[in-house]
Amino acid sequence: MKKLFLSILLAGSLLAAKAQQDPQYTMYMFNQLALNPAYAGSRGCLSSTVHYRTQWVGVEGAPKTLSFGVHSPLKKDHIALGLQVVNDQIGVTKTTNIAGSYAYRIAVGKRAKLAIGLQAILTNYANQLTKVTTSILNDAPFQLNESLVLPNFGAGAYFNTENSYIGLTIPHLINNNLEKKSNNVINEIQAKQFRHLFLMAGTVVPLNDFIKLKPSGILKFAANSPVEVDANASLLFYDALWIGATWRSDVSAVRKKLTESMDFVVIYELNKKMRVGVAYDQTLSDIRSVQKGSYEFLVGYDFMKEPLKMLTPRYF
Repeated sequence: MKKLFLSILLAGSLLAAKAQQDPQYTMYMFNQLALNPAYAGSRGCLSSTVHYRTQWVGVEGAPKTLSFGVHSPLKKDHIALGLQVVNDQIGVTKTTNIAGSYAYRIAVGKRAKLAIGLQAILTNYANQLTKVTTSILNDAPFQLNESLVLPNFGAGAYFNTENSYIGLTIPHLINNNLEKKSNNVINEIQAKQFRHLFLMAGTVVPLNDFIKLKPSGILKFAANSPVEVDANASLLFYDALWIGATWRSDVSAVRKKLTESMDFVVIYELNKKMRVGVAYDQTLSDIRSVQKGSYEFLVGYDFMKEPLKMLTPRYF
């Protein structure tokens, strides 16, 4: 069963791409630079995040994603820079992205800022096709490995106050071809990158002196793919411990009263500088019987000078 599922998975990743292609994150709200270049500098200091996700544990060739991000405002507070490195692997396909971000941040009133961000991306897209076992002897498309270096660009906007945010981003704008041209092989289906659009928002609502409610959500749009919805609700205890749950589905499934997964998130703020987090996704779709869930781990660190400038916690 697992081999059958892997074959289907690989076919989807090699032939194109009528599905979501960008890496998926459950703890995106604590690592927004991975999606939106306009987020750069929003924490008011040099900030770094390491984020790892392993999806569908127990399924050979299932997606694994490792990302590292760092960003900071410059001395001129309205300008910020960021760097994001992401390694994403599914089956025999490995994608490595290096993205440099630039954000221009404008004060809107006393406690709000609007940022416009741009990013330049260099992608290494590699397929180890010779590792694929096929039913056809010497199947031509699988006789050579492929490696492409592809440039791209992304853009985003991010508005935030001390307690709320809303962001809109298209991480890559160019629909690059993901196959080399060949005079000997004619592919009926051309694998491509497709533009993804993300709309995200969140807020923090105090319930009492010790507990705060943090609802957040994200809508994901991609060509030839259903709109995907992530809705999260978290409780913050004593400005230190986040405990939350996420409901994930897509629009077509919602109509049928189905759910893709239920996800659980725990984030602990060790101090004003460092936070660690773990997330677990329980898949509820048809593949739940052949996998053991998905896991994420996150570590974030803010390089702030003493004494700490923050009068209130950074919620986003």
